[in-house]
Amino acid sequence: MMHFPSIECGETHVWTIDLSKFALKGIDHETLLSGDEIVRANRFRIPELRNRFVNSRAALRLLLADYLNSDARAFRFTYGRYGKPSLPGTPELRFNLSHADKMMMAAFALHREVGIDIVRKVDPADKEGIARIVFSATEQIAFSAVPVQGRSEAFLSIWTRKEAYIKATGGSIALHAGSFSVSVHPYEGKGEVIGNGPDKIRLCDIDAPIGFFASLAASGTNWTVMAFTNGEKLIRDR
Repeated sequence: MMHFPSIECGETHVWTIDLSKFALKGIDHETLLSGDEIVRANRFRIPELRNRFVNSRAALRLLLADYLNSDARAFRFTYGRYGKPSLPGTPELRFNLSHADKMMMAAFALHREVGIDIVRKVDPADKEGIARIVFSATEQIAFSAVPVQGRSEAFLSIWTRKEAYIKATGGSIALHAGSFSVSVHPYEGKGEVIGNGPDKIRLCDIDAPIGFFASLAASGTNWTVMAFTNGEKLIRDR
């Protein structure tokens, strides 16, 4: 039996879960979900995508259940204006999740907002066109200065950093992406801080599975990351 980690105020926990390997013995993952989550799952017409949604929600619920010492089936999520989930009655634990293909990453923190984003390392179609729409003017200048052979990685770096920041703040990438700028260059040390005073958000790139890129954002600056890279095993064997 593996020991489930406790979380401290100065920590941000990041879980990486391979959804294709996540299966609970004797438990149908759908039985852990609420009615509205089943409705969302049924909107997926491709079975593989539906299964990934169900597995990701089941994994999130099990993680929350262990952090909060509660029943995974009992949670009823509420959603912010742009879809960020939260748990009413448990404001101390903040969380966010992202998945790309079969890989899911989830972030948890106490008394601080968090956002996380993971993408597959591919060459995005029309990345220059998307950059003109989504990137800030500062980001567009930096992106255009990157040599052609490095453009794909630069695009994904900016994209995941912006997504993580927006998810931490509960905003919308369609509406708020141009209101701030992130660096196109590799982060060193603790990453990059955006904002001032109590609104500071620190961004950092985090280790992701081979073939993926991921970024994390959390409010404040004085926190450390604890990573759990085989989350599906820890949940299953706990």
